[in-house]
Amino acid sequence: MRLRIGIAIGVMLFAVALAGCSAGQSARGPAGTPVPTKTLRPTFTSTSVEPTTAPIATPVPANVATLAPTAEPPTAAAPTDTPVPPTPEPSSTPEAAAFTVTSDVVNVRSGPGTNYSAIGRLQKGQSFPVTGKNPGGDWWQFDYNGRSGWVYGQNVAVTSSDLVQVAANIPAAPTRRPVPTSPPRPTSPPATPVPVTRFAATKSTILPDTNDWVTIYCAVFNRDYSSPLSGTIRVLRDGAVVEEGKAFGKFLTAYLHMPYNDGCKVEMRPASNGTYTAMLVENGQPISDVFTLNVTGTGNRVAIVEFKEK
Repeated sequence: MRLRIGIAIGVMLFAVALAGCSAGQSARGPAGTPVPTKTLRPTFTSTSVEPTTAPIATPVPANVATLAPTAEPPTAAAPTDTPVPPTPEPSSTPEAAAFTVTSDVVNVRSGPGTNYSAIGRLQKGQSFPVTGKNPGGDWWQFDYNGRSGWVYGQNVAVTSSDLVQVAANIPAAPTRRPVPTSPPRPTSPPATPVPVTRFAATKSTILPDTNDWVTIYCAVFNRDYSSPLSGTIRVLRDGAVVEEGKAFGKFLTAYLHMPYNDGCKVEMRPASNGTYTAMLVENGQPISDVFTLNVTGTGNRVAIVEFKEK
């Protein structure tokens, strides 16, 4: 190795000495003779190209934008218009609350309750704007001919009921006045109709009797003596029929010596105490006023009654 280096140095020194000699000879030649210039040929020195290692790409975060290199400085991006938010469409106005009558006939009252007075009526299908409600939400207020009217919720259908507020002018509930009670009037039994009769009991004779009989005689005086009577005498005790005499038809005038008509006599045994009533009957219907005899003990057991035609 050292030998090679020495030879190389010697060759270089020799080349330098040779170049110097050539230069000295050129300086000592005639001035007018041009010295030819030796043109040096370009020498090509081969340069070995070593392989280059490709640069390792630095990873770029995904959220960082990579711009390609440009020869010119980047041009500032043109300003863009600020986006104007879309104008919201105006919301539709909520429908006002109203009710429609669903029942055939509905009472309009002065307040929210059946204890308020009725001020009118509505028919099925009528509609009105709602102006308020009661706290319970079962009565609806509206303008009824300039007055505050109320209808019951079950008789109407309401729209937009959630917009209705409790009315501020709800009238106070009316107070019921106590109805004075009067003592019941005494009731009397219905009067028994008095039949229109032909004969009046005008006179009677009452006689005591110790026998165990109650006897009633009748003396009948009619206006037309030529018209004979055909009837009987009926006797009741305390409202129940106890005896009815035989038919009589002779005139008293024919027997003036007798105190009663023939056959117009009733005898009842035993002589029970009570109220006895006697009347003349013809064809089953009373034709005279009623005679009354009260029997107590042994007194007033016999009566003679005169019936005169009216």
